[in-house]
Amino acid sequence: MGKFQAFLAGLIFGGLAGAAAGLLSATKPGKELRHELADAYNDLYRKAMYELEEIADKVDELKVKIEKNEALHQVLEDFTPRVEAAVGKAQSALEETTKTTVQSQQLLQEKQT
Repeated sequence: MGKFQAFLAGLIFGGLAGAAAGLLSATKPGKELRHELADAYNDLYRKAMYELEEIADKVDELKVKIEKNEALHQVLEDFTPRVEAAVGKAQSALEETTKTTVQSQQLLQEKQT
């Protein structure tokens, strides 16, 4: 059981047990007692539903973040080989340019001498 599930179970059962114990130990007519128990149950139910809605919202936010992260990861996977290929071509072009520059400098020196 996850931490949240344990918290929610404790909230529900603790609230119900506390409300029931408090109401049952009070000296009240049956109708009034049933009404107070119903009110306590309704309050607890609303609180639990609110917490569940909050958690559902957080889960939805996490899903969006995960989907964005997965999409980014896929883009990187698709893009990385292209970048590596471009870098390889750029390195080859730089090596060729360097070689041509050295050859041009050698020819210039030969003509000047």
